[in-house]
Amino acid sequence: MGVVCGDDHDLVDGRPVGALRVSFGAMTSKQDIDALVDFLGQSFRNCGSAPSIAGPLAGGAGATAARSSSAPVRAEVDAVVIYPIKSCHGWVVPRHMPWDITPHGLKFDRSFVIMRENSTAAMQQKRYPGMALIRPRVDVARSVLVLEAPGHRPLDVSLRPHHLQLEDTESRACSTRVQAQRVRSEMISAWLSSVLSVSCYLACEPRLLMAEPAAALPPQLPGGVPCARRPTKAFSNKAQLLMVTLESAQQVERWVAEDAGLDRRADGATVGPMQYRPNLIIKSHPDESRGIGPFEELRWTSVSVGGARFDVAGPCRRCQMISVDQDSAKALKEPYSTLARRMRVGGKVVFGVYLNAAGGDGDCPASGRLSTVSAGSVVDVLV
Repeated sequence: MGVVCGDDHDLVDGRPVGALRVSFGAMTSKQDIDALVDFLGQSFRNCGSAPSIAGPLAGGAGATAARSSSAPVRAEVDAVVIYPIKSCHGWVVPRHMPWDITPHGLKFDRSFVIMRENSTAAMQQKRYPGMALIRPRVDVARSVLVLEAPGHRPLDVSLRPHHLQLEDTESRACSTRVQAQRVRSEMISAWLSSVLSVSCYLACEPRLLMAEPAAALPPQLPGGVPCARRPTKAFSNKAQLLMVTLESAQQVERWVAEDAGLDRRADGATVGPMQYRPNLIIKSHPDESRGIGPFEELRWTSVSVGGARFDVAGPCRRCQMISVDQDSAKALKEPYSTLARRMRVGGKVVFGVYLNAAGGDGDCPASGRLSTVSAGSVVDVLV
C-alpha cells in the first residue's frame, strides 16, 4: 500500500496500520495467553462503547446523541491558546488579556513554521517530538516572540515583518502548498538547529503579522509579498480555530483511568485538554443550570465567541501527535490509544471541532479584527 515506517499514514480506512507477531513456546503459560487476549480485546476490539453522535457529523450512523435538547447552550471560555510556531508548544494567553480574533484566526496563531534545509515540508511534532520543548511566548509590549527551550538562552524574534529579513521559499503544510517567507537570520537558524538537532530555519507568513486593516497595508512587504489581501487562515491544517470542551477532555481522562491496569501512563504523565493542542478550551457556564455533556460539541452547528460568529466545520481528525507529552516531549500511548478504541466518527479518530469565521473573506474590518476573546468570555452555542 506504499506505507513505510515513520510516515504520516498511521490509519488507513479508519484502521491502524501495522503488524503484531506473537510467538508461543514450551515456556508459554495460560496466564501469558490470557494476558494477550485481554490486551487485544482492550486495544483493538470494537466493544461498542464509543459515544455515537446524531446529526450531520455522524455520517448517518443512526446513533443516539449525547443530548436531545435543541435549546441554545451557553458556555464559558476556560483558556485561550495560540501556537505562534506551528507544532511547537502552545502559549496560554494571560487570563485577563483580551486577544484579537482576526479573519484568519487568533492573532499570531501559527504565523511561523520551522523548515528543514533542502525540504519544502514544514516540520511537525509527531516526527520531531522535541518541537514540544520550544516554548514561544508573545511579549506584547515589545512586539517580539520570545523563544525558550531547556538548556538554551531565550531568543527574541520580531513580530514586525519590516524588521525581518525575508525571502520567498516554497513550503507545504500537510500536503497543501502555502505561501511562506524564510527568515534570513543565522542566529535564529542556529538556535532552532541546536534545540532540534537538525539543520532547519524559521519561515513565516508575514501578512499574518500585520496589525493594520487591509486598506492601510503597504503594496508589498520585503521579499515582494503583496499585502492587498491576507490569507483566510494561517499555517493551521484545516480551519482557523480548534475548540475542545473541558467536559470531553475529562471524559477521556476517566476512560484512561479505567484502563490503568494496562499501565499505559506508568511515567505519571497526565491527559488534560492542552494535550489536544486547542485554541479555545471551553466549559459549562457557571450560571447555567444545563451543563455541557461530553462530546456534545460534535453536533453543534455554530458558536458565537466574543461577539464573532463561527461555523463548526466538523470534527478534528486525530493522529498520534496528541500522545506526545507537551512538557517532556516523550512519545506516549495516551490519549490516542483510548480515542482510537472509543471515539470515532465515520471510522475516523476524532476529538474537538474546527471553527471557521462565518462569512469571512480574508480582509480585516476597519479595526483590524473581528472581536476579542479572553478566559471567562461567554460562548453562545447554536445546536
